[in-house]
Amino acid sequence: MTEKERREEERAKAKAEAEELVKGGEVKVENKETLKVKHEGGVVIEGASGLLVRIAKCCNPVPGDDIVGYITKGRGVAIHRVDCMNLRAQENYEQRLLDVEWEDQYSNSNKEYMAHIDIYGLNRTGLLNDVLQVLSNTTKNISTVNAQPTKDMKFANIHVSFGIANLSTLTTVVDKIKSVPEVYSVKRTNG
Repeated sequence: MTEKERREEERAKAKAEAEELVKGGEVKVENKETLKVKHEGGVVIEGASGLLVRIAKCCNPVPGDDIVGYITKGRGVAIHRVDCMNLRAQENYEQRLLDVEWEDQYSNSNKEYMAHIDIYGLNRTGLLNDVLQVLSNTTKNISTVNAQPTKDMKFANIHVSFGIANLSTLTTVVDKIKSVPEVYSVKRTNG
């Protein structure tokens, strides 16, 4: 069998499996060693090549997060965090999951992934400036900032979206923001 014939056979088999999953059926997995294939976005999927892969915007996984692939209807494989509530809300979602992993979850590659955090603190002069100073010193790209005081004007809620390389970078950023005076909580959000 030539290489071209082998690849065509693999594609036909993968297509048949995907169609069976879309119809709600189950796919029998042969117990043999599978090839790990690197896809766009730094994700590795075992035994599947040529798939459209995208990072889900609902949970914004970053390298280092526990992730899973979800076979969508007509939009390829969406990469979600394992704890994504939108994923769990899908009917029969367990049947459409693929095992995936990050290519290199600890690398400081040039690829950026969006992270979103909510910051809650005392509404004092300079709080937003202090938070943005930490972000500008630790990240390359700040995408959005939204800051609002509470109704009584005593506290402030700040939502920030920014680009990071991996989970350890996000953890470092969160820890540095927590050290800003009068910041009471910093939480990662889904967007």
